[in-house]
Amino acid sequence: MSQVTSVFLIGATGYIGGAVLVALKKAYPDFSYSALVRSEKDIPAVQALGVSVVFGSTDNHSLIIDTVASHDITVGTSNADDLPLSKAIVEGLKKRAESGGRPRPIYIHTSGTGVVASKPTGQLTASAQKIYNDNSPDDIASIAPEQPHRNVDLEIFAAGESGQIATYIIAPSTIYDIGHTNPVNKISQQVPIIIRAALEKGHAAYVGDGTNVWNSVNINDTAELYVLVLRYALKQNETPAPPAHKFSNFFFGSGEVFAWGDIARAVGKILHARGLLKSPEAISVEPGNDFFTAYTGSNSRSNAERSRTQLGWKPKSRSIFEALEDDVEAVLKRDGRI
Repeated sequence: MSQVTSVFLIGATGYIGGAVLVALKKAYPDFSYSALVRSEKDIPAVQALGVSVVFGSTDNHSLIIDTVASHDITVGTSNADDLPLSKAIVEGLKKRAESGGRPRPIYIHTSGTGVVASKPTGQLTASAQKIYNDNSPDDIASIAPEQPHRNVDLEIFAAGESGQIATYIIAPSTIYDIGHTNPVNKISQQVPIIIRAALEKGHAAYVGDGTNVWNSVNINDTAELYVLVLRYALKQNETPAPPAHKFSNFFFGSGEVFAWGDIARAVGKILHARGLLKSPEAISVEPGNDFFTAYTGSNSRSNAERSRTQLGWKPKSRSIFEALEDDVEAVLKRDGRI
C-alpha cells in the first residue's frame, strides 16, 4: 500500500495561504494536509477544512524544522522577508531528504514582485522601464541582492542547486479581490493601504504624479498558479535532477498592468459615492519615508512568461478595477465602518 503524500502549509490563516490551501485540497484531495496556526481562535476554521493543525509560530524554528522534515511537501506563504524562518525550512527539507525512503522533498516559497521594485518616486521613470521576465534566468540572476525579498530568495535558490531538495519560488504581483473560501483572512494587503489612507487623509491620494505601475493578479488566479507549480514539481520528481539553471524554478504571478494613480482616483470615486469622502478627487502627495509611499509609490514590472508557457497558467478572473468596489466594502467591514 502506497504512502499518502503529505503537505505542510505555513501561512494558512493569511490571505494568500488560505486561498492556496483551499485550492490545493481541491486539486489533490487524497493528500494529507497540516497547517501551522499561531492563534487558538483560528484553529476551528482551519480544522473545518479537514486540515491537521500544528499549533505554534514561525519563530519556533525547532518546530518548523521537525514539521518540515516529517512532510513530503512544504508550502510557505507567511513572510517573504523572514530569513531565519527560511533557513529553518531548508534545514527541515535537508533532514527529510537525508532520511531516505521517500521522494525528494518539495518546497514552494512565496516571494513577491517587490523584488524588482524601483525606488518609490511615484513616477514611471526611465530606470523603471525594465520588465523582468521569469523565463529569462539572466533577468532573475540580475536582480540586486539588496532588493526586497532577495536575500531570502537567494537562500532558496542555493538550497535547490544540488537537486537533493526541489525548491520553487512564486512571486505574485499586487494581489486583489476577496478570498471568499479562505478560512481566516479574506482581504489583500496592498489595495487596502490606499483605501485606508484615503479615509485617514480625508481624500484619495497617490504618490508623485501617480504614473508608477505594477502588475496585478487576482487571488483566485494566484491560488491556481500554486496548484500548477506543485503539479510541475511532482512531475519533475519522477526523474529527479538539479534545475537546468540556478534560477529556473522561479515563477512570476503577474497579469494586467495598472498605475497607482488610477487606483487612487477609482477609490476616491467609490468612497465619495458612499458618503465617506467630501470629494471624489485624488490628490498628489510628495514621496516620503512612510508606509504609504513604500507600498504605492514604486514601479514593479514583470512578465510571467514561464508561468504561462511552462505551466499553462492562464489568468482569467476579473480585473483589479472590476473587483475594487468589493475590496473597498470588505475593508470598510473589517474596520467597522459599515
